[in-house]
Amino acid sequence: MKTFVLFREEDVTGISGTGVVAEGVEFSNGKVVIQWVVGEHQSTVVWDDIESVEAIHGHGGATKIVYDELETSTVIYRDSKTGRIVTAEYAAHHPATTTREIV
Repeated sequence: MKTFVLFREEDVTGISGTGVVAEGVEFSNGKVVIQWVVGEHQSTVVWDDIESVEAIHGHGGATKIVYDELETSTVIYRDSKTGRIVTAEYAAHHPATTTREIV
């Protein structure tokens, strides 16, 4: 899962202004959710992929998709096959990269 903002350098339509106009999440299956943070009618929209978001809201490069920095989280869980408690280092932009058993 990746988080991002839509940063508008130029307001082509004259509706949303410039700067950060929306916050978004791109899920591991490619689906994207955007929450508009400006305007009178802020809304939440689901898209099939990030390319669709860029095609509709990119305005020929006037709006940029700016991803947040790569974040790493540690997840602790019980392995369903072995029953052991393990940890996994999970990078937001990549699948789990390091897994180790807790003794």
